[in-house]
Amino acid sequence: VVWSKALGKVSDGGAIQTKELDLYKYGKEDNYGFVTNLKWLLRGVVIEGTYEIKVECECFAAGGPKDYDISSTMSLIGVYDVTAPKLYGSPLPLNDVVLIGEEIMFVFTEPLQCSKPYSFDVQMWLYGSSTEKIPLQVICEGNHVSLQVDQDKYNVANLIGKKFVVEIGSIGSQSSAALTDLNGNPLKHNVKVNKTFANLDLSQASTSFEFVLDNVTCTDSTVGALQDQIRESIKVILGMSSIDRIQIIDLNCVDNKSKVAATVSITPPSAGARRFLSSNNKEDDNSVNLFYALQDASAEKKPVSRMLSTGVHGSISNHFFVRGIKITPGLADVALYTKNATLLQTEKKIRDFEKTFHLNAISTNVMKDLAIELLEEVKSISEESNKIQSLLKQQHEQDAKMREMKATYEAEILEHEHEQDAKMR
Repeated sequence: VVWSKALGKVSDGGAIQTKELDLYKYGKEDNYGFVTNLKWLLRGVVIEGTYEIKVECECFAAGGPKDYDISSTMSLIGVYDVTAPKLYGSPLPLNDVVLIGEEIMFVFTEPLQCSKPYSFDVQMWLYGSSTEKIPLQVICEGNHVSLQVDQDKYNVANLIGKKFVVEIGSIGSQSSAALTDLNGNPLKHNVKVNKTFANLDLSQASTSFEFVLDNVTCTDSTVGALQDQIRESIKVILGMSSIDRIQIIDLNCVDNKSKVAATVSITPPSAGARRFLSSNNKEDDNSVNLFYALQDASAEKKPVSRMLSTGVHGSISNHFFVRGIKITPGLADVALYTKNATLLQTEKKIRDFEKTFHLNAISTNVMKDLAIELLEEVKSISEESNKIQSLLKQQHEQDAKMREMKATYEAEILEHEHEQDAKMR
């Protein structure tokens, strides 16, 4: 380990100079014994990074080994970091049009303070209407913040083709929030991005979601028999005449056999149906509206059809809820909104940076943990060494006293012998 002496601005001979921080020579204690007149000079002098810090005291020579004239505190680990996080590249996706359910990601140049509740503001609103805030699902992890519309809380059919704004940082004059790095350096300026939700043809889109039948008794062996009955129940709840558009992708008995969880898919209306954002004819209504109709029915605590009887007890009074909608655009929209190769390549670079940074952060944290463990071991060894040095010093002092006593005794014996010789003469 290479130790460097701290520098500071001190008053020496009336002039302010850059000197080594000699507390004995330049420090002035306050009434509580603290030296407050010296400031550690860091900016422009010390490179940002992680350091071990200690205070060393050099005493006047006592005549013993030189090591006994120096004493130091145990070292502390400190971080010097004054660089604020910055946005790396541009928010993802790079194209101006965002698909419903597509994640928007902001990648930054260093790890962020992501402990919950989050210390920063993040908002989305439709262009020209800053009063209506769109509910979001926000994840802060490593060096990035990602978000998407919470589709369970907002009917995304109302967002189709509309422009929107996303802002991260400290929003509003009264806000005390801030996006900071791990060492508390705040983002200097809010990050804001303007984009447009894709103008999807919802009549050609499919949706998938989780349909949960609550407060039932089921078994793994009987739950499979409920597949068609759940389809029939959804059909009845939605007022449809056929189950053809309702498919069960997965079906499980969950939560200690007290719930039935089905992954449901609703396909687009039949070919030739008009492009509806809303329709009174449920057969022709798009799958997105059908999901929210199910959600409204669940909020009303509408009981599931009595047809759910096989393997389920007391099913007439059971209720359900739906969640986790995912929209799959039609083939024409997939082709229309496919990103070009240049954008994909640039996005990959930003995502690779985020992934590499995340892996490096994990590796760095592991190394930091190992370094701390090693430092603790070194401290323990150092403490034992200090104890040994202290014992050796005590032994040295005792030996010196013994030599002094021996010399005094020998001198007294010699003097006594001289006196005896003088008397004999």
